[in-house]
Amino acid sequence: MAQQRRTQHPRPHRRAGFHGRGDHRDPLVTNLYVLPFHTPYLAAKALGSLDILAGGRVIAGVGAGYLRSEFTALGAYFDRRATLFDEGLAALRSIWRSPEKPVRGDDFEAIGPVALQPPRQQPHPPIWIGGNSRAALRRVVDHGDGVDAADRGPGQDLVDPDDGDRDPRPVLRRTRDPAHPNGTVRSRL
Repeated sequence: MAQQRRTQHPRPHRRAGFHGRGDHRDPLVTNLYVLPFHTPYLAAKALGSLDILAGGRVIAGVGAGYLRSEFTALGAYFDRRATLFDEGLAALRSIWRSPEKPVRGDDFEAIGPVALQPPRQQPHPPIWIGGNSRAALRRVVDHGDGVDAADRGPGQDLVDPDDGDRDPRPVLRRTRDPAHPNGTVRSRL
């Protein structure tokens, strides 16, 4: 029986931690941390630790994921990724803002206070939601500080024109938060 060859790829937060060290001023974007692969507590700890190591320069670029094969390989629920992503986004903010208050979801639960070192940016690093769909834009409005519209070139619409006739610009304008120091929107409108 031939031995199967395994390739190890560093997790995005570990790779970014390596690149984030030193005296740099550019933001460090995790593009793309697939939130449904992790419990919200693991994500809060990993992204918060990265923000500390990077001197408060992290932008948490998160997404729902789309490759069934990756979900299968990790034992994650592909068919529940949207629900897990929404639940994870809400829990992530709650964990960072009030780590002493246990958070519970369908697939995770803290039974008491959890000791997490707070991220350097307060109340938390900016969260940019990855994706090009209406659901991604809804998540930006509900949970995000910006949108990371990957794989779009100059002049291309942020949302698929077959996905309805509503113009995404008003939705994106609502995502700008002047009270947040990093309240920016990354898009190509």
